[in-house]
Amino acid sequence: MEDRYTNFTRLMLNISRCVQKIKKVEMEKLGFKGNQVEVLLALSQRKEGLNFAELCEACDEDKAAISRTVKDLTSKGLLLQEGEQKYKNNIKLTDQGREVGRLVCGKIEDFIELGSRGVSLKEREKMYEILEKISKNLTKICQKGE
Repeated sequence: MEDRYTNFTRLMLNISRCVQKIKKVEMEKLGFKGNQVEVLLALSQRKEGLNFAELCEACDEDKAAISRTVKDLTSKGLLLQEGEQKYKNNIKLTDQGREVGRLVCGKIEDFIELGSRGVSLKEREKMYEILEKISKNLTKICQKGE
């Protein structure tokens, strides 16, 4: 039992560290930070945009961090907010933001391909199915403890 725990936590931590390092190094080359990448990615996947709460949820980040990130990306001309109400309006990519979003998504796709080398589509699908179950189970455990 201890080996399962040790192996699982070690592997998950290593994967997480590697993803963070790759994201940091590669996205710094493009002039972006981690939260900025997450916002660009989330908005690239939703052409109609997201409101502030949806963006926080999509990026799994708190309001203060997303607020700073939205402000930074808006000042760079990559985002726009429709209307006057800061937290209720949709946030969308500008034309320039969509272009940058495509570049960021392309980089991410490249690293997903490299990271998945030697893993078949069937194996990958099963892995995600299993990780989803583990995540849900652990979330339930955490919620009970609160």
